[in-house]
Amino acid sequence: MAEPGCCCSLLLERLRCLVQPRRPLEPLREVLLYVVPALSRDSPSHLTRRWPQLKKAFRDACLNGDEVKSCVARCRPDHAEIVAELAALTPEYEKWNVMIGRHVAAVAAMLNHAKPSCVVIATDAAALRGAPWGALVAAAEGVEVWMALRSNDKYGPYDDLLLPLHDSG
Repeated sequence: MAEPGCCCSLLLERLRCLVQPRRPLEPLREVLLYVVPALSRDSPSHLTRRWPQLKKAFRDACLNGDEVKSCVARCRPDHAEIVAELAALTPEYEKWNVMIGRHVAAVAAMLNHAKPSCVVIATDAAALRGAPWGALVAAAEGVEVWMALRSNDKYGPYDDLLLPLHDSG
């Protein structure tokens, strides 16, 4: 195993997640994904104090982007950026999916820590209007963004959603 300071250590950790069929903390992954939002909501000081240990446990549990997104979305807004650090533990080749409005802010925060191969926006146009859509587009620099908006009004104006994409690529 590479030394912790080595630039290859993160890559080796990710490869271990792919090659080993079961890791000791993998069965506890779902529990961890609910503990962090609960601590964020009910005991923020415990979350802050235990964050290094929780982050290590998440690394050992081999998270994927959708799990991190769901965890970040359920945390208090003032903890979302801290918890979004977990995105750095996800595989780089992944695509992240934005299915509901609250995922927009979570993915925007996650993009500050990791860049997936692609972000797929498959939600209602109305959900994007009430979310920090511009922040997600700004944070997604260098990442392919696919949009598949759902709407009952096929001919409705979407200029407000397209404006943040101008000069983004």
